[in-house]
Amino acid sequence: MLFRPKYNEKFPSLKSMYETEKEAIEQFCEETGIQCVWENDSLEISNQPENWIIQQSLIDGTVLLYHKNTKNIQPHHKTYYEEIEGYHLQPMFYISIIYTLCYIYLHRLCVLQEHIPFEELPSVMQDFIQYYEKEKAKIPKETSRQKRHLLLKIRKQSEKKAAASSVQELLNSLEDDPSGVFKNMGV
Repeated sequence: MLFRPKYNEKFPSLKSMYETEKEAIEQFCEETGIQCVWENDSLEISNQPENWIIQQSLIDGTVLLYHKNTKNIQPHHKTYYEEIEGYHLQPMFYISIIYTLCYIYLHRLCVLQEHIPFEELPSVMQDFIQYYEKEKAKIPKETSRQKRHLLLKIRKQSEKKAAASSVQELLNSLEDDPSGVFKNMGV
């Protein structure tokens, strides 16, 4: 599934983004049980017990994510964007509709404090988590050559430390072997 699709226009409307991702959105909804309805130039999302709206601002074209208030919580910041009665603006960097739907799915798990093992997540969510981890590990292209070299060096050092730590843990577990099998072998 494409979490960062290429759109036909440089600054696409939300409607054209929806049309581009429509099949993926339908597949996502089928796998996760989330319901999406295109209505009034916005995407309304029901992820019980939560409701969301993805809407494009008339002010500057920014795609915004609104979350329905489930508690009497005052908005933590004022914004110059449009307000929707009963909703607050969710601070999130918009990448695509599918990416946002994955965020919404994970948000519900956090709110309900549900822990689902990775293997039991819908396949689209497994793909998303793997995609996110891979993207997070990348060093941005804009990074200077010196900084890139330093980041790679730090990453390699931390990998060596982790490997050394694993070896030490293994050795410690052999010393603590209650059966004595490894001690008798001279280990």
